Amino acid sequence: MLAVSLGDCADPELRAVARTLDEKLRGRLGTAGAGAAELAQGLRPEATRTPDELRRQLEAAETQFYNARNAAAARQLTEALADIERLAPGEERRGLAIEARLLQAQVLRAMGRFGEADESFRHVLRLAPNYRLDVNYFAPSTRAAFEKVRKGLQALAPTLLQVGSTPAGAEVYLDGVAVGRTPFKGSFPPGPYQLQVVKGAGRSFPRPLQLPEGGTALEQQVDLGFEGSVQAGQPLCLQGREGTADPLRPAVKLGALLGVEEIVVLRLQRQLGGPGWVTASLLNAQGGQRVREGSLKTGAGAGAEADAALADLALFIVTGQGAPGVVQGPAQLVQAPAPPPPPAAAPALAAAQARTPADPGQAAKRRQVLRVGSYVAGGAALAAFTTAGVLYERSQAEREVLALRAPDGVLRADDVPGAQLYRDLQSRGRTITGLVVGGGVAALAGGALYFFSREPEGHLQVSAGLAPDAMGVQVHGQF
Repeated sequence: MLAVSLGDCADPELRAVARTLDEKLRGRLGTAGAGAAELAQGLRPEATRTPDELRRQLEAAETQFYNARNAAAARQLTEALADIERLAPGEERRGLAIEARLLQAQVLRAMGRFGEADESFRHVLRLAPNYRLDVNYFAPSTRAAFEKVRKGLQALAPTLLQVGSTPAGAEVYLDGVAVGRTPFKGSFPPGPYQLQVVKGAGRSFPRPLQLPEGGTALEQQVDLGFEGSVQAGQPLCLQGREGTADPLRPAVKLGALLGVEEIVVLRLQRQLGGPGWVTASLLNAQGGQRVREGSLKTGAGAGAEADAALADLALFIVTGQGAPGVVQGPAQLVQAPAPPPPPAAAPALAAAQARTPADPGQAAKRRQVLRVGSYVAGGAALAAFTTAGVLYERSQAEREVLALRAPDGVLRADDVPGAQLYRDLQSRGRTITGLVVGGGVAALAGGALYFFSREPEGHLQVSAGLAPDAMGVQVHGQF
C-alpha cells in the first residue's frame, strides 16, 4: 500500500496532514507499507550531491590519476557520473558530464581498458560532434584516440528520434543537452542516451534510450501532464489535479506504474460557507476501483486531538472499521447559503413597471452582446474541431507503429514502450472525443445566441380612443 497526497504540493497544511496520516498508515501496515522515498528515487532519482560537491570530487579523482592511483580514480568517477546523470538537465550538468567522461577515458586508457575508454569518448561526441581536445592538457595519443572515435561515429548512419509530449511545446533533453521542442524530430548517432522533457515546472521521469543502428527510427511519447505532476516527498504528492473530471485517475496510474497493490489518496477539500474535509480514498491500483473512502472535518481539533482523529481515519482505511468522527463515503460538502430573493415590488410599482416601455437602446445592446457571444461560441467550435482533426492525423503514425508492434492485435508482455504507446493512444482518443463533443455543444450554443440576437422584423402598436357612445381599442402591427 502506498499513500500519496493530491492537490497543491506547496500547501503546508496538506503536507503536514499527509505526513501524519502516512505515519499512521505505516504504523498499522508495518512492512506492507511502501516507502515513498525509495519509490520516488526509482521514478526520478535525485542527486545526493550538489554540482559544487561533484566538481570537487572530479578534482580529487584527477589528483588520484596524476598520482597513478587509477583504480581509486575510476571508482570516484563512476560514483560522480551516477550523480551527474541525476542532476536537472542543462548546461551545468552537461559541462560536468564532459569533464568526467574525458577524465574517465584517460584513467581507463592508463589501466589498459581501451574499449571502455572509447565508449567514454563516444558519450561526449554523440551530442557534441565538433568538440576538440585541448592540446595543452591531453597527450597526443589521447587526442589521436579521440579523433578515431569521432571518425567512427561519422561513418555510422544516424538514427531518427521522434519525441511527442502531452502537452506539446516541451523542451527535449538528451543526456542533459537541449535538442529541441516537442513535437521533435532529430537524427543522432546510435547508442545509449537519457531522455527527459521539461515544460515550466513539470519535468518528466528520466528514461534510458538505445538508438539502434541501421537507420531504424525510434519514437517516444511522454505524458508530461502526469509525470510532471509527481513531486517527491513523504508521502509522494500529485500536483494540481483536484479540479479535473476524475482527479483520482493520476493516482491510479502512479500506483500501477510503481507496481503497488493499493494506493491511499489524501485530499483537502476547502469551501466557503461550511467546514472543510480531510478525505482519504483507498483505491485498487491495478483495477482502479474505489475500495472505501473516509472523511474528517478540518478544524475539529489540534495537537493530540487531531493526531487521534487521523489515527482513526487510518484505522478505517486499513481495516474498514468505523470510528467516531470518520464519515464513510464521499464527504458531503456544505454549499454556501444562497442569497435571499429580492422583496416583491409593491402592486402600484409593479403595475407601473409593467406599463413602462422597454428602452430601445438597451435592447440593441443586449442583441449586440448576444451576437458577439455567438461569434465566440462559433470560433470555439471551429477551434475544437480543428484541434481534434490535427490530433487524429498525428495519431495515424502512432497507430501504424502499434500495429507493427502487435501484428496479431496482442502486445508482448515485455513490450513496455508498446504498452505506453497503447495507453497514450487511448488517452488521445478520449481527448479527441471530448473535443468533438465540446465543439458540437459550442456550435449549438452559437446558433442559439445568433438566433436571439436578430433584429425584430416588425413591431406591435397599441392605440386606444374614447367615443361619446362607446370605448374602442385598435391593435395593429407585425410581430
